[in-house]
Amino acid sequence: MSGNRSVITRIRPTLVALYVAALITLGAAFVFEQTLAELGSLSDQRGALREGRLQLAQTLSAFKDLETGARGFVLTGAEEYLAPYTQARASLPEAYAETRRIATAGQLEGFPWAELDRLVEARIRLAGELVKARRQLGWSPAAASHVFEEGRRAMDGIRSLMGRLDAIEAARVKAFSQQINELRQRATLLGWT
Repeated sequence: MSGNRSVITRIRPTLVALYVAALITLGAAFVFEQTLAELGSLSDQRGALREGRLQLAQTLSAFKDLETGARGFVLTGAEEYLAPYTQARASLPEAYAETRRIATAGQLEGFPWAELDRLVEARIRLAGELVKARRQLGWSPAAASHVFEEGRRAMDGIRSLMGRLDAIEAARVKAFSQQINELRQRATLLGWT
């Protein structure tokens, strides 16, 4: 019996050490899994922000098509200039709504959405007024000049606010990228422990 006790007494520190090592390994594995899950979540959020920036660029491009098509038609009277205008006018409400949906999912507090909404509505309306006036009145520089000027101001405002929105989103993408890099480094360290 005393021989068994001496074996147990000698093995006990080894068993305790193995138990502690197993706990440390399990703890590290748990932290590693949590880090990977967080990494996946951050990567998804960064991807959504990048998608939002792409949507924003596409929406701004549609505004440029609206503007270019309407002006081209007004200046030349040629119907072929209306193709980009017509496509943009049809796609803009949905494109802008999607841009707004994606951006507001990021909870941008304090962004002047009401102002941007007003400018978007004005730009679409003014482009329509230009096309309608050209069809009804022919070329009349005096009649078109104030609509051109209002349209330019609306478009400048849209560019400014969308540029501001894009800068906010770009900064958020950068912040997520930094967090992702830090988590990758942590995951690498945990993977080696």
